[in-house]
Amino acid sequence: MRIFVSYSHLDTAVADKLSAALKAAGFELWKWNETLRPGDNIAKKTLEGIERADAFLLLVSANSLASKAVLNEFSTLALSEISKRDLQIIPIVIDSTSIPGYLSQYLYIDISQDIEAGISHVVASLKGLDVRDSAVAAVPAPGPSTTHLAQLTKALQTGRLTLICGAGISAAADIPYVGRSSIGATGFDD
Repeated sequence: MRIFVSYSHLDTAVADKLSAALKAAGFELWKWNETLRPGDNIAKKTLEGIERADAFLLLVSANSLASKAVLNEFSTLALSEISKRDLQIIPIVIDSTSIPGYLSQYLYIDISQDIEAGISHVVASLKGLDVRDSAVAAVPAPGPSTTHLAQLTKALQTGRLTLICGAGISAAADIPYVGRSSIGATGFDD
C-alpha cells in the first residue's frame, strides 16, 4: 500500500515517528523530505504522489492548519478525489487543535494524548485490523456550524462567493477552462 503523508515541517518529529512505524509495517511512503529532490517541480511531484497513493494521511495541528503547503496538498487531494477516484483519507490530530470543517466528512484519529498508541492504531487501521477495542478511537468530525453554513449561503446568494482554482490544479482535476472572453466582469456568464 502506498501512503501520502501530509504535515507541516514544524511537526516533523511526529511525522518521522509515524513514517518509521509505517515503513516497519511494510508500507511505501510519499513524504516531502524523503521524496522530493532539488530541481523537482513541487506541484507536479505532489500531484503524482497523491494520484499514486492508496491512502492520504493528514497530520492535523495548529502548524498544519497554518501551512500553505499542507493546504495546497489538501486542495490537490480534494480535487483529485472529486475528479478521479476514491482514496482512503485519514486525518490524524496530533495536538489540541479542533478538526476543521472541510475534514468533517472523514473519521479522524486523535493521537494527541498518546502518540505511540495512536501511531500503532493508525498502522493497524491501514493493515485492515480490527481496532474498535483500541484505547485510541476514530472520531467523527463535527460538521460545519450552522453559522458558517448561513454565512456561506448568504455570500453565495449575494454574489460574494467565488471559487478560484489555479490552472495546474483545475486542469489536473479535469475542471473545464472558461476563457476570459466568455465571462463578464462579474465573473458570471452574461
